[in-house]
Amino acid sequence: KVHRVGQGDLSGPVDLRRGDELGRLGQAVNDMCDQLEQQRSRIASETQQRLLAVEQLRHGDRLRTIGRLAAGLAHEIGTPLNVVLGRAELIASGKLSSGDVETSARTIKEQSQRITTIVQELLNFARSKTPQRAPVDLNRLLEESINLLRPMTDKRGVAIHFQPWAHDATAELDSAQMQQVFTNLLINAVHATKCDREQSIKVSIARLAAAEIELDVTCEQWNKAAEFYWQIGVEDQGVGIDPEVMENIFEPFFTTKDVGEGTGLGLS
Repeated sequence: KVHRVGQGDLSGPVDLRRGDELGRLGQAVNDMCDQLEQQRSRIASETQQRLLAVEQLRHGDRLRTIGRLAAGLAHEIGTPLNVVLGRAELIASGKLSSGDVETSARTIKEQSQRITTIVQELLNFARSKTPQRAPVDLNRLLEESINLLRPMTDKRGVAIHFQPWAHDATAELDSAQMQQVFTNLLINAVHATKCDREQSIKVSIARLAAAEIELDVTCEQWNKAAEFYWQIGVEDQGVGIDPEVMENIFEPFFTTKDVGEGTGLGLS
């Protein structure tokens, strides 16, 4: 009976109908099994209640995210739509000169493109796309991403210093998805960098041995058998992120930037 209890089987009480020490020992084992069974039932019930509470919290968190998503979408699209409506009413009034009509039409085009961009970003965020991995040169991919933002950095007076890997830096990845990641990180770094004095953004590539890497989370796709990994660094000289908003930075449409600077979908 004691061996069965050790394996988790609490059924089948010991039947020793005798008044000596063995009989009392058998009764003590039965009492112990009854208490263990009660504790097991109580723990199972409490665990189930905790699981239900966690699921309710997750549901509430999803509702909060959906609410923020809807509010953010309404705000981001509502502003350009109002501009389009106002310009269209001016054109329809027939009181504008040909030059003013051309200006209003150009504004309508710009705001329509802005709406298209917002919707496309939202679709990219929601779409579940299977990565198309292929060997990619990380040095070249980062250089392309930096060159894409050259007009923005030149306008803001921000320099990006890129330190490429001295040798081959090839990795298996989806170049389009990774370029989107690099671009979003660089745009955030540019926005965080003040324009009133000379500041720079540092972009670097490092190769780390598997033994050097520590993860705070478990990733199902993390390949522990690999010998080394590539680490991409994007470092700016901004003020950083307020600890009070840190937990919200990956939520869609959550942003601390001014209107027109970001939709809050980049990190999402």
